[in-house]
Parts: sequence; structure tokens; C-alpha cells
Amino acid sequence: MKIEVSELEVRGTGEAPADIGPGKGLMKAELKPIFKVKKADKDRALQAVNQAKDFCFVANSIKAPITLSPEIKTA
Repeated sequence: MKIEVSELEVRGTGEAPADIGPGKGLMKAELKPIFKVKKADKDRALQAVNQAKDFCFVANSIKAPITLSPEIKTA
């Protein structure tokens, strides 16, 4: 799947326990990617973002739940 992205911004937040230390990590994380694509690619861009999360090595290595909240803008 090939999609031309003209702008990309990613914001993220996470929660960790107050007593974070060895063996303790994130309790949850949220990623907010903001893409700008051609209007014809909007649905495919959303599909690609969701597939990327499923196949992401980092996301699949973290035990905490990761919420993905994409925003797709059109040019």
C-alpha cells in the first residue's frame, strides 16, 4: 500500500506508576498521529495506521495497552 503523506505530527502520552523502577513500566500509552493525505487516500490511510499498530515491533513489545487515536486530514 502506497500513500503520499504531505504532513505528519505524532503526539503521545503515557502513564507510569509513581514508584517507577526496575520491572515497572508504563501502565498505558496513547499515540495521536495526525496525517495530511489526498482526499482519495483518507480511508486507506486510516487502514494503514491500524495495520501499522498491529505489526509494530515496539508496540507489540510493550505490555501496557496502547491506544491509537489517529486524525486524518485531507489536502
